[in-house]
Parts: sequence; structure tokens; C-alpha cells
Amino acid sequence: DNAVAVFDSGSKGRLDAARLRYAGAVPAGYYPSAVATGRDGALLIASAKGLGGAPITNDKQYIVNRRSGLLQAVPRPDARALAALTRQAVANLMYPTKANALRPADSPIPASTGGPSPIKHVVLVVRENRTFDQVFGDLTRKDANVEPAFTQYGEKDAKGQTVTPNIHHLGRQFALSQNFYSDGEASIQGHHWTAEGASTDYTEKSYLHYYSSRNHPFDATAPIVYPRCGALFQQLAAKGKVFRNFGELVGLTTSQAPTAQVAPGSTCATPGGRYDAGSVASFSPNLGGNVSLTSVSDVDKVQDIKAELGPLIQAGQMPAFTYAVLGNDHTDGTKAGSKTPQALVATNDLAIGNLVDFLSHSAAWKDTAVFVVEDDSQDGLDHVDGHRNVLAVASPYARKGMLSQLHTSQTGVLRTIELILGMDPISSYTQTATVPYELFQAKPDLTPYSAVTPTYPMAAKNPPAAAGTAGSVPLNLTRFDVAGPVLEAQNWEATRPGEPMPTQLIDALRLRGGIREEALAAWATGRPCACRPLRDGLVVAPGGDSDG
Repeated sequence: DNAVAVFDSGSKGRLDAARLRYAGAVPAGYYPSAVATGRDGALLIASAKGLGGAPITNDKQYIVNRRSGLLQAVPRPDARALAALTRQAVANLMYPTKANALRPADSPIPASTGGPSPIKHVVLVVRENRTFDQVFGDLTRKDANVEPAFTQYGEKDAKGQTVTPNIHHLGRQFALSQNFYSDGEASIQGHHWTAEGASTDYTEKSYLHYYSSRNHPFDATAPIVYPRCGALFQQLAAKGKVFRNFGELVGLTTSQAPTAQVAPGSTCATPGGRYDAGSVASFSPNLGGNVSLTSVSDVDKVQDIKAELGPLIQAGQMPAFTYAVLGNDHTDGTKAGSKTPQALVATNDLAIGNLVDFLSHSAAWKDTAVFVVEDDSQDGLDHVDGHRNVLAVASPYARKGMLSQLHTSQTGVLRTIELILGMDPISSYTQTATVPYELFQAKPDLTPYSAVTPTYPMAAKNPPAAAGTAGSVPLNLTRFDVAGPVLEAQNWEATRPGEPMPTQLIDALRLRGGIREEALAAWATGRPCACRPLRDGLVVAPGGDSDG
């Protein structure tokens, strides 16, 4: 959203909604959220997300706090000026995108809905919260746009132990994007973008409360959070497509979830709840929801996925679409007795490798595409932009060794999936998204993938934290990451031991509240504090309810 629509009432008298007609649009910043008229008649436009994203350059910054709003004062335009503004607004919206016009004629991805594709099965894997630099900052190829100093979960750690060998190997054997972005800032929005291709106005305006110390609850099944067309699952069910959902809020249906119906004048099924009866029937009973991001091993989750898909593949009934949440890379920080951040990231990496290994050695591989993304990129650092996400594509039709610089986002991935499966756009965002055609090739390469076991000990557990460190701050990990920046401060200590905690992370901790100033001052120099970090009266770090 980056424009304000202008309507002509047809008269200067009492407003008659029936007589309103669209007259044009005025360019605005990112996510215009309020409009008013100044004393001089100028149009005042407030854009909640300002001019968009920003680099995470001070080693580590919290993306939710890395935003500035924008206030515009636009002189009241006459008809000629409004026409010029409208042309600029349309150009800003990129209808149609120039990138889509560059689609190769023999691309396996159709140019429009209903076009033929040799790909018949899509698997979308959603991971948790990492940025591109955090994982791929260790790339050494000349065309890599990375910052090595920002790497926390690279292929190898400082001891030479492999942590993420599989996602790196997938990037080399298949295709990887280095210019792929999250459409939201945090997980409250992220899972809406990956499953629904949109985030409602309510979610956009309220999610910050979940990340604050107000402890505002978040109800993922409340009707007010549903986009108009619901999730991909409703649309697949309405089209008669066979699919499986492994973990995207499975079990969180509501009594307000009747079977989807197509509303008059609409091209999509409108749900009464987040998931309707038709789509719930295709949810896997093996994975009870993405609430268990770290309590269940991703390797075990993939075993369940393989056990369920295996017989279907053997029977020639591989689902058209499979959605899997594998979130061990979220980590539990340095909570004593929990697995170390590197162990959980390595476990997630092995799970990804095992899944692609299984599929690539199956009869379904010849017409399958696997997309691996993060739900958002809130918990990491990146020198390009805090929204820069991870996108790997594994398929016989993935362009081998491709490191794409084409700018796209999560909605671009969903649009690609829609085109492959013959689905109408689920939202205006997917309708106008950039399709990453250059990640694919026309001639299939059926070479299978063989998973690699990380050498970092995946059973490694955190020892009791040293006094005065971020690790000594108790966290509430029973809900979606009520810890916020404290969790990332702990991960920083685990992956960059002894290094000064960056200024912007210190600022984020200060903004969240609950940590003594003397502790923040010590952490800023890479030292523990000779104090109890939590303020008097607190037993756990304060935080909002969120961050799946």
C-alpha cells in the first residue's frame, strides 16, 4: 500500500456515498494509515511505515523498532495535477511488474493463471525469523551481496563444525535468492503472509502491542485477523486441490468456521473462520500446530511428514500442495538445559536436508518444487535491509547454482505457487507480485539430493548462564516468544561470545524495559554485569505475546 485514493462526491454539499466516483490517487509512503486536511487545504498523509525498510548495520538491530513514519503535506491538486499524481502512483505500484514481462518463453512457470506447467506438486517449508546475512553471510562467490561479520549461523562455526550445511548445499545444487524480502516485520504478520498472502489492517496496526510489555493477547483465530480470501487452504479446497498442512496453526479452528462459500461478486471463498471445514479435513493430525516451534525436533517432524506422504507418493497421489512449518531455528536462546541456538539451527538444517533428500529420491520428484523460506526476518542482522529473507528453491526445474538478484518477496513466492497450481490470486498483493522466473529452468535435471548431517553436536545443551549475562535473564518460552530482544541478546552471546552487544540491540532492550541500566552498559562492552540484570520485582523478562 503506497497511495491514497481520491474520490469525487460530485457536489460541495452533503456527502452522498452513492454519487462517489474514483478520481485518481496521490502517491504516499509505505502503508498510509491516516488522512486529514490542513488549514491551507493541503492534504496531510501519515504513512505508518515511512519509506520502507532499513539496513541492520550496527551488527544487530531489532526490525520492529527499525521503522520511522512519514508525514506528507500535498497541496490540493487540480484536475491536471491529480492526473499527473495518479500516473506516478500507478508507476509506483508497478502494474504490471517489469520483471514479470521478462519471463522466458519456455519457463516452467506459467505467465498467467491456467497456463500449463510441468510442475505438479509444490512443497512450501516455512522456517523462523532468520535474515540472509545471518545464514549466508559466509558466501564467498564474487556476486554474493553479503556481510561476513554478520554471520551467526553460517555453514561452519568458528571451530569448523558445520551448522547449516544443507541449506548451503541446496543453494549450490539448486537455486537461491539474495534479494528476497519479508512482507511483514514480525511473526504475527509473517504467518499471515506465508499462508494468506496478506495481513489485515487490524494486524498491521496492533501487532506492535504483542511485542511490547503490555502483554496484549493475540488470538490467531479471531475473525478480525482474517484476510478477505482466507488462507491458501480455503482456495485449494474450493478448487478441489489435494493438499496437506503440517503445522500452520493446526488445531486452532473456531466455532466461527463454516465451510467456505464464494460471496457474490467475489472470485475467492470467504471464510467465516481462519480455516473452514473443507480445509481442516486436509490438515495433518501428526503436527499439532506451529506453537511447538522448538519443543519437537524438526527432524522428527520430517519423519512424520515422510510417513504420511510416502504411501501417497507410492500410490501416485502426492498432494498438489504441502505446507510445512519447521521452526527449530527460532531457538530457545541460552536457557539452561535447552538445546543451544546452534544445535537447534543445525537440527532444522538437517530436517530440511532430509525432506529434500526424501522427495528427490521419490517418484514424485520429476514434477515437484520445494520452496524454503522464513516466516519473517525479525531476529537477525542484515546489511541490506532488515526484511531480507532466505529463499531456496529445490526442484528438477530449479536453475542450478543460481544466486538471484531479482527483487521479490513472500507474495512473489505465493504467486509462483498459484501459477503452478492454476490458482487465482489470493490477494491484490500476490496478483501484482514479482514472480522469480529466473530461479527456474525449462529443462529438468533429475539429480537427487543427499542430506548432510551437521557436525555441530545437535544434542548440545546450554549450561547454567554466567551471572550478569543476558543468558541469566529468565525467559517465558511457553508462548510465542514473549522475550523479544532478550532472546536475541542471548543468541548473540552464544554465537558471538565476548563481542560487544551492538548499540541498536541495547536500545531495543531498553525500549522493552525491565533490564537495569548497569547491565545494559556492561553488555555493550561485551562483559557481564556485576549485578542482577532484571529490575527489582521481576522474575522473567517482560514482553508481549507473539513471535511464532
